[in-house]
Amino acid sequence: MSKASPEAPEKLRQNLLEDSQPDLNYLALTVSACPIGTFGLLSNSAAAIVGAMIIAPLILPLRELALGALEGNVLLFRQSLISVAAGTGIAIALSGLVGRGGFWAAYSRSPAS
Repeated sequence: MSKASPEAPEKLRQNLLEDSQPDLNYLALTVSACPIGTFGLLSNSAAAIVGAMIIAPLILPLRELALGALEGNVLLFRQSLISVAAGTGIAIALSGLVGRGGFWAAYSRSPAS
């Protein structure tokens, strides 16, 4: 087995710091996963919910948040926390709009007479 170079941990930290910032790809994937997950919940479709979880990029900032907390890296922790908060806020707001918007009417059952 080869050993990691002394620069490898620092390069990894730098890459994680860059990845912890919310960018256009992160926001686009979050926005696209929300309606899929919401429709999956409203239609009771496990496949749609799993599909939304695969699309959603929220695991990356959570990983960086944990590493920032573990190492005491305040900058990494703060940027990751902002990303998680932004993604969660967008997800809640968009899912609420989809759920309230009446888009789920096709999936709802008609009341029994």
